[in-house]
Amino acid sequence: MITLAETKEYLRVDGSYQDEMIQRLIDAAEQFVRDYTDQDFADGAPEPVKTAATLYVSALFDGELDPAMTHIRLLLNPHRLLGLA
Repeated sequence: MITLAETKEYLRVDGSYQDEMIQRLIDAAEQFVRDYTDQDFADGAPEPVKTAATLYVSALFDGELDPAMTHIRLLLNPHRLLGLA
């Protein structure tokens, strides 16, 4: 969905000393997106979904997840699969 290189560029991180931690954040963001939308985006995610995942990583990286969640959800809401009971 999002790559380590793209994410590091967005975060303005140089070098590789934080790669493992950033990759764990990417994995967490992608899992959140899959859980929230009930989709796996195996054939590629649309740009708003990628943006939401990147914002999620950035918010975790900066320790500011709560304020960002409104924007992340707004980006993801159109891509949610809602079951009908």
